[in-house]
Amino acid sequence: MDSNERQNHVKKLESCIRELREIKLIPAKAQRLSEVYNEICEILFDADFYQQVWDESVSLQVDQLFTENPPRTEIFGDRVGAIRNRTGTVKIINDLFFSILDSNASEEEVITKLEKILGVDACLLPHLRAEDRLNNIRSGDAAPSEKIKAFLSHFSEDLAVDFGEWGECMQHCLRALQEREEIGKTNALLVSSQVNRAAVIPIKILIQFGDGRLRHLVSGKDDFKSAIERAMQCLVGHGFIRPTEDALYTLDVTEAEYSGDSIALPAAIAMFSAARGIKIDPYTAFSGNIDLYDRQWVIKGVTGI
Repeated sequence: MDSNERQNHVKKLESCIRELREIKLIPAKAQRLSEVYNEICEILFDADFYQQVWDESVSLQVDQLFTENPPRTEIFGDRVGAIRNRTGTVKIINDLFFSILDSNASEEEVITKLEKILGVDACLLPHLRAEDRLNNIRSGDAAPSEKIKAFLSHFSEDLAVDFGEWGECMQHCLRALQEREEIGKTNALLVSSQVNRAAVIPIKILIQFGDGRLRHLVSGKDDFKSAIERAMQCLVGHGFIRPTEDALYTLDVTEAEYSGDSIALPAAIAMFSAARGIKIDPYTAFSGNIDLYDRQWVIKGVTGI
């Protein structure tokens, strides 16, 4: 299976998991529950596709789903256990990756996570601190996956650290992270106070020459649209977007109708990404309103939390 086929399978799997969670909230759709569940199993177990799933988000959701409703052991055997073990491996590696990107994580914390994987010890700290290597990697404008790759290369090439079997797993996880990176794309954390739930939905923004308009490619209520318009005006006011440029936006779930103003912050981040050509790390989700206060644009809290 080539890269495009694998990505399409992962997207289909993610879409099915999302639909399954929505069905649980809508009793009228209960008849679809077993159908979608079986579709998830078919995707995972056909030609053992689960062995190619290294995406942390998908792995965690599959693991939770099978914990709540495990497939029949007599049919799927120990493959469910293999998925659980893979999920544990993926989580450990992504915890390390995030600590490399997280400016709040100290060198000691990063080494501790490396030690959990490779058994390295604190004697490497002076090398990591030399020339402020970690902060230099973090502060650059490279894509998150490139920063992680640079850090791992420093250990394997400059410090001769052998990653062994973990090295291949890290490469798989890094590739899964790269496949989620995209200019003009970030994660929106959309909160629903009615059902006391939140969902992470990627938002995509395209900036192009036009007449300064915001173009809506998904259905949304007035408060939702106004929030994105404020985000655009904020970026125009700060010079990140030209007054003659249009912004087109869409969300991964296009059939839903969105409401609320917490989309403003993720929209602003995605516009900044699109305008500057910078990829935002897929580990982070944004939620919050943007509005004028004392003649300045400020980020405000999320209604309902």
